[in-house]
Amino acid sequence: MAKLSIFFGLLLIATGLVGQYLLESRSTSALIPTIPGVLLLILGALAMKFTDMSKHFMHASAVISSLGSLVLFMAVPKLPDLISGTAQRPNAIIMQLIMGLLCLIFLILCIRSFRRARQAQSQT
Repeated sequence: MAKLSIFFGLLLIATGLVGQYLLESRSTSALIPTIPGVLLLILGALAMKFTDMSKHFMHASAVISSLGSLVLFMAVPKLPDLISGTAQRPNAIIMQLIMGLLCLIFLILCIRSFRRARQAQSQT
């Protein structure tokens, strides 16, 4: 799970950097996905280094991803404007959708992993 945290952290960092440097509208808000990305990266690295504490680091990663997935609630109402081409800042909406989806996917994977670990623990 720690490697997955690092992977999703890198994806979020890449998303923020692409938004900042490759899209036509440069804005510091495009770097917002890098914040949870760096946190997931750090927590994943800590979980790999301190294996006795990895459970706590992975739970912290799940909290970060749950907060990041809340961005979807801001982006989904803007989808009709994005689809119709009348959105004020279409790149920002796309960035919010990507960040929210990445965080939601990671959160789902965390929950599945936690449930499997708990089931394995109860069987022993």
